[in-house]
Amino acid sequence: MNLDLRKRGIGIAIAVTLIVPLALGLMVFPIAHMELKNMPFGVLSLDEGAGNVTLGDELVSKIESGDLAALARGSDGDSEKGEDAETSIADVLQFEVFDSQEALDAAFDANELYGALVVQPNFTQTQMKAMAAKAAAAQGEVDPATAAQAMEAARAAAASSDSEDSEDSGPVIKVVLDYAKSPLVASQLQANVSGALSSLGVEVAVEVIDEGPAADAENASMLSGMLSQMMVLMPLLICSMLAGAFAVLGFGVRGAASTAERVKRLGLAWVVDAVAALAAALMTFWLITCVAGLPVEFGPFFGYAWLASFFLMVFFSGCACIRGRVAIAMGAVIILLGLTSGYLPYEGLPMFWQDWVCPWAPQFYLGNGLREVVFAGEGIWNQGTLVAGIYALIGVGLACLGLAIASRMAKQVVSTEAAE
Repeated sequence: MNLDLRKRGIGIAIAVTLIVPLALGLMVFPIAHMELKNMPFGVLSLDEGAGNVTLGDELVSKIESGDLAALARGSDGDSEKGEDAETSIADVLQFEVFDSQEALDAAFDANELYGALVVQPNFTQTQMKAMAAKAAAAQGEVDPATAAQAMEAARAAAASSDSEDSEDSGPVIKVVLDYAKSPLVASQLQANVSGALSSLGVEVAVEVIDEGPAADAENASMLSGMLSQMMVLMPLLICSMLAGAFAVLGFGVRGAASTAERVKRLGLAWVVDAVAALAAALMTFWLITCVAGLPVEFGPFFGYAWLASFFLMVFFSGCACIRGRVAIAMGAVIILLGLTSGYLPYEGLPMFWQDWVCPWAPQFYLGNGLREVVFAGEGIWNQGTLVAGIYALIGVGLACLGLAIASRMAKQVVSTEAAE
């Protein structure tokens, strides 16, 4: 017997040695292979033009047709600099042209865009005046026709400015970034996109929307938004799995003598889950405020975390009604595969995660909902709690199935004993 125990211990040690590194590798694989590409980015021109010329619309048309060098090359024609910027932007962003400010705002409200490039009303006037000034400064270096064309453009811009009494100073391009869509992407694009646009030789303004408490955090960094989501989602999933499974196992739901007793014990287990979800919500609030340093509002965050945790506990309790190991296996698969889908941008994940993990992983939807609550100031009922509620319904169905199986097995035992 001692020999069998030794063999079993050696086998467990070897299995753990092999499984743990593989599990950790599976968790960090999406991070190691993250590649930001095809990020939806809006483009809108509000340019009022000057005379018959509207350079903002021309810029948008070039972007729409794929001529990203229109963004990358400045008025000095630095082609090498332009090609580098063009390659960088083309690899990361996927532009979508909008025809009105209302349509762009609706896309932001629907959480469809990581950001947008908005050409301001004074774009044409500012660009024409800059061209005229450069031509005037280099009269001996350009042909008379070019100089005359530039000066005529300057007069048209001035006339338009005088007639419409418009403002021709200040930023001519505004870059809007949605922090609630992805803090990581917003932080990276804030420097990269504005830097590429500055090669136009015009003033660029960057506006970050839905930044929430990150704007007031003293120690906020490029990764603070992503880490704050990780500190919420991982503990919340682990606590939900353990509390949901062990509540059912602790009350001995499957081993009760009658169906009524099993239902009663399952109800008690769900009451314990509701209390445990309160503790999980308090713990995650402490993590995001004290550890991550984000001064989030207590009410919406606590309500969201409690509701999501309780729904997931119901799901795992349903799995435990089938078998305790089923709950643990489901939890392991969800945590290992779905962890990174909650805080990494969808377009940056490997294709396997995009196609086969994100559609069912609760972390993907919980992460979106968490960002809406924390950064956008939305309510607790969103796609995160909705999907968690669907998981809870699945858990109720699994619990009913588990109770039915337990009742059938109990009847079989009684029949066998009676036959003997």
